[in-house]
Amino acid sequence: MRAGFFILISLFWLSIAEIRGNDNYPAGSNAAAMGNAAVVSKGFWSLFHNQAGLATLESVTFGIHHENRFSVPEFALHAFGAAVPTKPGTIGFNFTYFGFSKYNEIKTGLSFGRQFGNNFSAGIQLNYLRTHISDHYGNASNLTVEGGFIATPMENFFIGAHIYNPVRATIKTWHNQPIPTILKFGLGYHFGDRAIVNIETEKDLDKKAIFKAGAQISVVENFVLRTGISGRPMQSSFGLGYLFRGLQADLAFTNHYILGLTPHISITYSLR
Repeated sequence: MRAGFFILISLFWLSIAEIRGNDNYPAGSNAAAMGNAAVVSKGFWSLFHNQAGLATLESVTFGIHHENRFSVPEFALHAFGAAVPTKPGTIGFNFTYFGFSKYNEIKTGLSFGRQFGNNFSAGIQLNYLRTHISDHYGNASNLTVEGGFIATPMENFFIGAHIYNPVRATIKTWHNQPIPTILKFGLGYHFGDRAIVNIETEKDLDKKAIFKAGAQISVVENFVLRTGISGRPMQSSFGLGYLFRGLQADLAFTNHYILGLTPHISITYSLR
């Protein structure tokens, strides 16, 4: 039993060699398939990437996401969210659970995204973070914030930026263990309604920058194909999505060059 637990922890640290605990885990298979180059993407899954993208949402929307990292159940990520458009802007709620009974991280967020004119939107989110380690460590928690903007300086061209934990919050219960501060900046271009290309740079203040890129193409009506890459460690990704009335299903696979495939699946439903 102890040997198995040790192997799981070793794999866990291999998988997060370039991130830390309480990282801002992304969710949404559409973004995963595009290398998580999603800081300029708008819509429901902006809850987990850049809250400014919520501003243009037109319908009450619910979504769930599951990924089984490297096909190891103990490394699964589960996420749920809801977004409600109002006259001032869109209000969102999201919940993320990563890990298993002996080690897990929970993030709960309350967000707001608003449009300012036709070419600029901004969003902010307040987060409650809780980490659990079994045996003598127990639970530790803290609050932090995140937020960002998306601008459209010209038709079909988008610029976005996002910051996670700008207040440099730490886990005081565990000797001020730092929660990462992460900056993201990206560009996107839409080729009409047929294709999207995004590029993005992500920088943890204490680590080297990560480059990400993704593309989406509409094959037939309501059906899209996606692909992407991201670095440190190098991962490739691909996936597809299908929209039927208010129901959208997205499937993605990311491939770590050492640890293998991670399947992702997401489902959203909009009350039209």
